[in-house]
Amino acid sequence: MVEGKERAELSAFLENPDYLLAEIIRFDEEVDDGLPEEAKEAMLRSIQETFGKYVVVNPKMGKELQRQLSEITDLEKLMNQLANSLPVHFEEKQKILDAVSMTERYEVLMALLLKEIEIIAIKNDFQAKVKAHVDKNQKEYL
Repeated sequence: MVEGKERAELSAFLENPDYLLAEIIRFDEEVDDGLPEEAKEAMLRSIQETFGKYVVVNPKMGKELQRQLSEITDLEKLMNQLANSLPVHFEEKQKILDAVSMTERYEVLMALLLKEIEIIAIKNDFQAKVKAHVDKNQKEYL
């Protein structure tokens, strides 16, 4: 199991025959675009509200995770936890990792959440229509 301790960018691999060795450039965790606290709070609330909508259309995510995320008061921590918890393809998660500034990460994460809400809502709609059609056919058969 791997745990991320810091955000960094791989700059070069170094010669070593025994194991992988690399040079990295650490990201400053406070790359927040000089955002005022009010803007960070607005982003935090927006993410929490949108995730609440996501849980409504995708109950598999669970109320416990929603409760845990609603208790997080640090925007950076919330975005990291949510990005880690979303059941999306690794390419989507990579887009979040590639976003360096807090504003950019927020925009990528919100776009992903909204897209997932739309996809799941369409899927649920299709399933409801198929179920209604099957139920109708069964009634006609009986």
